[in-house]
Amino acid sequence: MNTLLKKVNDKKLEAAYGNPILLPTTCPRCGGDVKIEKKYNTEVLMCQNPNCGAKIEGKLLHFIGAHGLDIESMSTATVRDLIKVGWLTQMSDIFTLKEHRDEWIHMKGYGEGSVDKILEGIPTSLELWKIIASAGIPNVEKQTSTLLADKFETWENFMNAINTKFDFTSMNGIGATTARFIAEFDYTEINDVMKYITVKQKVVGGKLDNMSFCITGSLSMKREDMVKIIEANGGKIASVGKNLTYLICNDKTSTSGKSKKAKDLGIPVITEEDFMKLI
Repeated sequence: MNTLLKKVNDKKLEAAYGNPILLPTTCPRCGGDVKIEKKYNTEVLMCQNPNCGAKIEGKLLHFIGAHGLDIESMSTATVRDLIKVGWLTQMSDIFTLKEHRDEWIHMKGYGEGSVDKILEGIPTSLELWKIIASAGIPNVEKQTSTLLADKFETWENFMNAINTKFDFTSMNGIGATTARFIAEFDYTEINDVMKYITVKQKVVGGKLDNMSFCITGSLSMKREDMVKIIEANGGKIASVGKNLTYLICNDKTSTSGKSKKAKDLGIPVITEEDFMKLI
């Protein structure tokens, strides 16, 4: 009876959705075995090969991105090339690439200029929030990593909080799911990274100290460059809320969601030109 019912249900599903999707049995990138695993309360099909190029690539692209090392000169294609030759297998390998310079400059598509530009773009110090954000903790992007950086101030303090099972839900803005991700994450790789970089000291007494900014609309410069200027002068990037100092918007007549909310809360809306006068 159960077998017959299953056949009937299968036919109904096929009629409604077409033929069932067959899950792959091997990884399309490396050919390794795949298996369904439960990751952070979600079932996902995972390659079982720890050296799978796709896994390494995704991790490294996040690490060198805008919320991490911010190496603009290192493209996705470059990361793939360096994985293929075996020079990039983990995050800390970024800092030993200079050892391969003499061989790298003779690789097809590269030269002294392009290789040196990449090597010069690798930072030796980083803000604490960027170190936390670059680690790849699920749910932990800029806003949450900034909260953690403001709370713990040093990497050692943050690691101590992990090791002593600090209750991250006690922090305003961090829910139970994100707290669990932070507590259960494997920090082995990012701890290796800390052998190569130092934490930039928080700017104290900067011209924008204790000020927070939100940016909306178009600017004459890249948005990430504006963010760098704000943070270099002691300011913070935040969402529109009652504690925001300024909303930067070149169109003061804008009716966007951020502009409307800022006006409703009585938050001053300033242009890019107004902002530059502050510094």
